[in-house]
Amino acid sequence: MIEEENLEKIMSKARKLKELATRGIDGEKDAAISAYNAYLKKYNINDSDINPEMNKRVIEVKDGDHKDVLLNVILSVNPFTRHNDTQTSIECYLDHEDHEEVLKKYEYFAKLLRVERELLITAFLLKHADSFEPDAQANKKWRERRVENEAFNVKKQEAQIIRQEFNRLQADKAMNIDVTSKIIHSGDRLKIAAFNQDRTEQMKDILLDGKYVRYRTQIGNNG
Repeated sequence: MIEEENLEKIMSKARKLKELATRGIDGEKDAAISAYNAYLKKYNINDSDINPEMNKRVIEVKDGDHKDVLLNVILSVNPFTRHNDTQTSIECYLDHEDHEEVLKKYEYFAKLLRVERELLITAFLLKHADSFEPDAQANKKWRERRVENEAFNVKKQEAQIIRQEFNRLQADKAMNIDVTSKIIHSGDRLKIAAFNQDRTEQMKDILLDGKYVRYRTQIGNNG
């Protein structure tokens, strides 16, 4: 790999050769063009590397966490690219191949970030579960206002039903019963909620057990 300092020298000379090729006339211009093309080939660079504005990309992000992930992805694909960031985007310079690689890699790790965020919150709530238990005063107020908390009781009952439906789904899956169409067309929102919970569990398993495969490697293998 070319070191950053040497790379800048190579780019500087390439820009000078291109300028000669642009300004030259007749035989001088032809010789400059040949020298420029030979220089690009020697160092395995192309015209868009010499003119980075051709490769300017602005990639949008949801928040600061996603921006941190995206920046690390960008620098893992092209460690020498110039970049600027705002609250909602990162501006960088990537050729087509690198840009495709960044988008594929970021898509993968953005999904993984969402899953691991959920796991972090769940672990946090479990670790501090005692702190979220209602104290004596809260219990007293709850008993006095049990009518007002009827909506809470309904939600609690619905959560129990969803858990029961989720367990039924697991039993059906163990017997190789396909209930997807039946659940979706039933119109029962609690059954559908249980089905979506099951799909979320599958997504976690896939993402947490999977490994990122380089998009460029896949292109090379398929080609």
